[in-house]
Amino acid sequence: MLYESVTVRGLRRRVIVDRPRREGRLPALLLIGGLGCYSLNGTARRSWYGRILSAFEEEGFVTMRVEKTGEGDSGGPPCTDLSVTPDVEAEGYSPTCASSRRRDYVDPTRVFLFAHSLGPLIA
Repeated sequence: MLYESVTVRGLRRRVIVDRPRREGRLPALLLIGGLGCYSLNGTARRSWYGRILSAFEEEGFVTMRVEKTGEGDSGGPPCTDLSVTPDVEAEGYSPTCASSRRRDYVDPTRVFLFAHSLGPLIA
C-alpha cells in the first residue's frame, strides 16, 4: 500500500494506492465512492468496497482511492459541511487519475474509473 497525497484548495487529500506484485505495466482502477462520510484507508476486504478492490487486485489491477475531504488524514472541514460540494470532492480525483498515467507500473491506456452511488456525479 502506498500513501500519497494531492492538494485541493490548499488542503491535503490522502491518496491510497495498492500495487499487485506483478511485473510490467498494469491496468489501474480509480474507485470513486458513494454518498456518506467514511475512510477508504485499510478498507476491510469483507466490506463492499473491499470486495471490489480485492477482485480487481486479484486480476492484476493497481487500485487507487482518494479520501474524502475531512476523512482519514485528509484536510478540510468534515465531509458533511455544506462547503464540501461534489465539485470540491471531484478536484481530488482529477490529479490522481492524471498522475496514474505517469506511473512506470501503470499502463496509461488502461486506466478505469469505478464510480458507485454518488460517485458518477463526482466523476
